[in-house]
Amino acid sequence: MKLWQKNFLAAVTVSLATLFLVCAALIVQNNRRIFEAARLSAEQRFLSVVSAVETSAALYPTDVQARQAAMARALSVSSALGDGSFFLTTGDTLLYGSRADFPLAAFPEAEETPVCAYVDAENGAAFLCAVETADCRVYGVWDGESIRAEGRKTALGMGITVLGAAGLLAAALYALSRRMFRPLAALEKGAREIAAGQYQLRLPPDRTQDVNALARSFNEMAQSVEGHIAALEAENERQRRFVRDLAHEMKTPMTAMMGYSDLMLAGKVEADERQEACRYISQQSRRLNELSQKLMELARLEQGETWEKTPVSLAGVLRAAAETAGPMLQKKGVSLLPPEGDAVLPGDETLLCALATNLLTNACKYSPAGGAVRCDIRDDGRETVLSVTDQGPGVPEEALSMLTEAFFMVDKARARRENGAGVGLTLCERIARLHGGRMRFENLRPGFRAAAIFPKNAESAQDLQLRDNPDTTM
Repeated sequence: MKLWQKNFLAAVTVSLATLFLVCAALIVQNNRRIFEAARLSAEQRFLSVVSAVETSAALYPTDVQARQAAMARALSVSSALGDGSFFLTTGDTLLYGSRADFPLAAFPEAEETPVCAYVDAENGAAFLCAVETADCRVYGVWDGESIRAEGRKTALGMGITVLGAAGLLAAALYALSRRMFRPLAALEKGAREIAAGQYQLRLPPDRTQDVNALARSFNEMAQSVEGHIAALEAENERQRRFVRDLAHEMKTPMTAMMGYSDLMLAGKVEADERQEACRYISQQSRRLNELSQKLMELARLEQGETWEKTPVSLAGVLRAAAETAGPMLQKKGVSLLPPEGDAVLPGDETLLCALATNLLTNACKYSPAGGAVRCDIRDDGRETVLSVTDQGPGVPEEALSMLTEAFFMVDKARARRENGAGVGLTLCERIARLHGGRMRFENLRPGFRAAAIFPKNAESAQDLQLRDNPDTTM
């Protein structure tokens, strides 16, 4: 049974019980009023009849027979002029009235003062009065069933009224219960629709304060669920794209290497072609080796390995990165302009060296021969910035936001010639995040700058991972 139905039944039960109790009290009070009015009317009628009988008896103070005859005539006239049945007796003699209609045993004892009583006689209820006057007894009888009938008629009328009021009350309570619990029904329906996948559903505001607060909480929950679902879908899409791009990156060189290997094993290539095949296999092997190393490093970072945070000199990090990237810079004839200052950053020196090395090698790949790469370190008290600037052509503006996606390459042909795999900047972005920072890229026209920005209030890597749960690319 639904909540509004339970509420409706409870309200109807309490309301009808109260209504019937009030009605019963009114019926009892009304019956008492009817009975009291009938009693007063009968007594007044009896007293007027007794007065007429006494007046007639006073006309014959000495003649007993004449007095009794006058009293009988007075009762006859009174019976004809009003309601009730009257009897006149003296001793055991019935002077007026019918013996068959005279329930003598039911009458109260006659006294000089009128006595009245409501009794249940054999032939039905009756209202009886008796008085002794002029050596005779006068009795009056009124049918009690008429009193009961009037009470039943009144009770029936009130019962019909109560039933009608109960019907109207039930209809009003039904409509009120449905209206009161309509927002809850909408909430229930909304929960079912969200469970079915309608995550964009929102409840309209309600005029009731409590229900409106509940609707706001529901909408916040639905918005949170929708956001989490969207994040999961985006993460799933990144996972699928990562696997697809990884398979593509490995398929092309592996296919070519297998083809060259089969040809050389079959002995169907000339010496110069064999030399070219060996050169290609060696080049692609180095490229795949570099890709696997970066993927392993990225996977290690994604697994959330713990590391100790120590003060690290960024100038020292850049010197170590310059030694690693030195052969590539010399081979291409690119000069390196070291930073003039220094800054100390709490973090892991090995990870920061990997970040700087990737930035330097990436700048070297896209710098023209004979160009220069400049390294800068800036600390303004609010944040520490390590940046690497090259003199290359830059990247399209629409590609700036995608540079940290795994396997994204602006110029794929050039990247493959340089043994690039599109994972270096992804690794840089993850290292920066582990140190509480972020990456920023900008075109200088000419030139391109990649900067790692570390706020001074950055949290530890472990705390940042637990709080932000940043999106991954693995």
